[in-house]
Amino acid sequence: MVIFEQHFIDEITDSSVGRKDRASSGFPVLEVNNEDDDIGFVTPGGNCMGWTKMAAGKYKLDEIEAGPADGRFASDRNGAITMLFGGDSHQPDAVVISPFNNFMALHNVMDTEAGVLYYGVQGGAKQIPAGFVASTIIQG
Repeated sequence: MVIFEQHFIDEITDSSVGRKDRASSGFPVLEVNNEDDDIGFVTPGGNCMGWTKMAAGKYKLDEIEAGPADGRFASDRNGAITMLFGGDSHQPDAVVISPFNNFMALHNVMDTEAGVLYYGVQGGAKQIPAGFVASTIIQG
């Protein structure tokens, strides 16, 4: 288990990046698999982290990019939890990545242009108060 934290010592005003599908901060930033065909993902998501936009598939950049426009990988305001596992080989190995605190302010971003998955404060947040802590947990 690893917990990543972002500590905002001072208040940040005008922190919005203007897009709700991005984040105004990002840590950790994880490179998306681009080689191994044997890694799968499940991303539950939708209204208030429901199951209305649950997605599953191969965790490979070109497969995620080729997915339908309505969201092959649940991210931004529609998701936050990412589960990665052994794919077609059905290995018992799995990793779960999720916000660890301030769940309503944090989310994941699948940036296919940069080929990264990152977690941070929602891009539409207009300010981040002094002392705010954004934590992400990776459990495997």
